[in-house]
Amino acid sequence: MRAVVWVMVEAAAALTSGRFMRIFFILMFLNLALFPNNLSAQTGAENGFAHAKRFFDIEYPVDSRIIIQVMLVASGYQGSIPTPSLTKESYHAIKKFSDEQKYKFDRLIPNADMLSLIRKSESLLNKWKFERVSHPWGRRPLWIPMGITSNQEITSDGLIFSDSNKRTIIAYNYFNGKRLKHFARRLLSAIKRNNEEIIYTATTESKISIFSLDADGKYKYVRYYQDKYGIIGFTFVWNKSDTEIYGQRIATLMSASLVSSVYNQPTLDPKLYRTILTRITNSNEKPDP
Repeated sequence: MRAVVWVMVEAAAALTSGRFMRIFFILMFLNLALFPNNLSAQTGAENGFAHAKRFFDIEYPVDSRIIIQVMLVASGYQGSIPTPSLTKESYHAIKKFSDEQKYKFDRLIPNADMLSLIRKSESLLNKWKFERVSHPWGRRPLWIPMGITSNQEITSDGLIFSDSNKRTIIAYNYFNGKRLKHFARRLLSAIKRNNEEIIYTATTESKISIFSLDADGKYKYVRYYQDKYGIIGFTFVWNKSDTEIYGQRIATLMSASLVSSVYNQPTLDPKLYRTILTRITNSNEKPDP
C-alpha cells in the first residue's frame, strides 16, 4: 500500500514538473516488483510459439501445414484463415486440440493424434466436397463446397452455386472496372437499409469482409478484394437454422482459398487431400535428433 501511495505522489509530481520518463520507469519497476509472474508467463508463451513455429514450418511441407489447419477449421478448433506458415492463431488451435488429446504440442503432431484430427474433420470435409473452381473472367480459383450446392449457373458477373431449395447460395463475382471503396460503401448502406445485424466487419483499401444476419434468419458472409482491373470475391448465404452445414467454417476455408488466389500465396487442390494426409502420417513420426 505504501508503494502505491508513493507512486501516486511521484506521478503527480512528474505531471506537474514534466518528469515523464521518471514516472515511466517507476511504474515499470513497480509492475515487475509486484507482478513478476506476468512477464515470465508471457515470455514463456512467446518462446513456446517460436519453438513450435520453427519445427512446424521446417518439418511439414507447405501443403501439409495448410491441410492441417484446414482440418482444425473443419473440426472447430481454429477460427482464423489457414496460412502457409504457423501463426499464433493456428498454434493456439493445435494447443487446444493437444490439450484434449493429452499430449504436449511443441513441434509436431504425433501420428495417433493426427489420425484423431482426421477422424474429427473428415465427416464435414466429405460432406462439403470442396472443389477448386476458377472464375470464368477473373480466373482466380475459389474453393466451392459442391457437396451442399448441387446447382450451378452462369451470370453476367460470374457463377452462382445453390442447393435445390435455394437455402444455401454462393455467388462468385467479378465486377470489372469497379473500385472497392465505392462498392464497400454501397454494400454497407444496403445492409443497414435492410436492417441486417452486422456481426463482423473489416475494411481496408484492398479488402472488405462482412458477416451479417438478416430479419429472415439468414446469415450472409461477404468477402471481396480489389483486383487489377476490378473487384473479385464471393457472397455466401445460408439459413441460421441449418446448423449442420457449419457455414462459418465453410466461409473461413473459402476465404483462405481466395486470399491465396489474390495474393499468389501457396495453395492446394482439395482433391489432393487424401494424398497429402497419407504423406503426413507416413513421415510424421521421426526420431529426435
